[in-house]
Amino acid sequence: MTKKMTRAEEVEFYAEPENREPQGPGRRRRSRLTEMVPVRFGPETLG
Repeated sequence: MTKKMTRAEEVEFYAEPENREPQGPGRRRRSRLTEMVPVRFGPETLG
């Protein structure tokens, strides 16, 4: 079983470039998005 890493251990692990390489093939989502959800941003957010 794999030990769960703390946030500090994750930062240290991914600081090494060789630990940032993808492992295996990419995955695809099985389902499509089915619904649009409107989102509004205030003028201060849009800057």
